[in-house]
Amino acid sequence: MPYLRSPQDRNSQAHWSVNPDLRWPHPSVVLVTTPGCVHCARVRTFSESIARAYHTVDFVEISAVDHPELTASLKVRAAPTTIAFRGGAVVDRVVGAARPEEVRRLFSVALGEETGSTRNTISGENRALRTTAGVVLGIAGVIFQVIWLILIGAVLLASGWYDRLRT
Repeated sequence: MPYLRSPQDRNSQAHWSVNPDLRWPHPSVVLVTTPGCVHCARVRTFSESIARAYHTVDFVEISAVDHPELTASLKVRAAPTTIAFRGGAVVDRVVGAARPEEVRRLFSVALGEETGSTRNTISGENRALRTTAGVVLGIAGVIFQVIWLILIGAVLLASGWYDRLRT
């Protein structure tokens, strides 16, 4: 796994280089961007200000265009992507235009203050609504022998629990 290293100044964006053979042992947050990406610029702006508050976490921006091998090895499929590292391993990521609170959480995850992602979970109320609607539509489909009601009910029921079934 590649790592990022600044031999002179850990806070200077100008000195970062990519080492393709070793792991990056420090807690870090990496922002993968592309040139001209409006969302990348927005995420960069507030990420830099958040990074100043987390002195023990390295913040690095990587251009997907300049470092395609690194981007591929990190399994980045879209820009911007913000990735938290701890102990040389990826511990969490946010794909797309992250909100400031999500970036702040990634810094906390990199430090070990919080656990991994909660972005793709749904609320208890939403889960209950989807489950109830799915069961009601499924039962109505069985009673009235309408296959599309059964299918819609099954999809709603599954959408209420999909985040619990993923690994």
